[in-house]
Amino acid sequence: MKKVLIFSLGPVFKDYVHGGSQKVLREVAVHLGKKGNRVNIYCVERDDNNKPFQLSENVRIFPVLKFKQTFPSSYKTAPYDLWKIINILNKQIKKHDIFYIHDADLNFYYLCNQKIPTVISLRDFLYPETLLGAFNFRRDKIIVNSQHTLKSLRYTIGNYLPEIEKRVELIENGINLNLFKKVKHKRILKLIDGKINKNDKVVLYPHRPDPSKGIYQALKAIHKLKVEKGLINIKLLIPRYVDEEVTKDLENYYKNIIQESEKLFFISGSHMD
Repeated sequence: MKKVLIFSLGPVFKDYVHGGSQKVLREVAVHLGKKGNRVNIYCVERDDNNKPFQLSENVRIFPVLKFKQTFPSSYKTAPYDLWKIINILNKQIKKHDIFYIHDADLNFYYLCNQKIPTVISLRDFLYPETLLGAFNFRRDKIIVNSQHTLKSLRYTIGNYLPEIEKRVELIENGINLNLFKKVKHKRILKLIDGKINKNDKVVLYPHRPDPSKGIYQALKAIHKLKVEKGLINIKLLIPRYVDEEVTKDLENYYKNIIQESEKLFFISGSHMD
């Protein structure tokens, strides 16, 4: 049995998932716990998630790190909060056997250079915190999720660390076929209060409204199918993001999405629900 310390810049909730990367983290932690390891995840503290809880067998979540509550600019917090984060993690590292940094998002290099085995993962090769963590990492293992990320490491970090590939483990993203399978959409119909009927063609946009996640490309694709191809009964479902509970930063995103949809669909003579 090992005591595993996990750092996550993103939140880990008890009853729902914040995003794709956090879904992976939950499943890895639950698996490690089932194998008999004791797993403690330290993550960002939020107004809607600020008390420790048991996630599953041998897995506990400690949402006590006072980063900025939402992306982007997670490190945009008070200097004394950054000190508290360092102090908390430093004490916990000394009590554990392995340190895992999810998404390579821990940019305090002193903490990455402790004596216990230290591993990072790269779920993307895009966001500033992840890039900083990857470019400054000098420890034991780097887990990547695709050939693309592996090649990105090779042709960037590999330019000055030619031995980097010896530390890399490729674990490609998988598909949970017990979850992603064809089902009747009765549950969706209940969630959206009957606005979708059985003849509608439904397209899901399962992301936060950040433009970098492709929302405007999705709207253009629906416009092409609906207006140009005549698929009148096609509908795009966009979730309201959980971060609305703790920030007003998303209001303009949703306002702009509505304005763009009105411009594409009402002006063109086609109505979009």
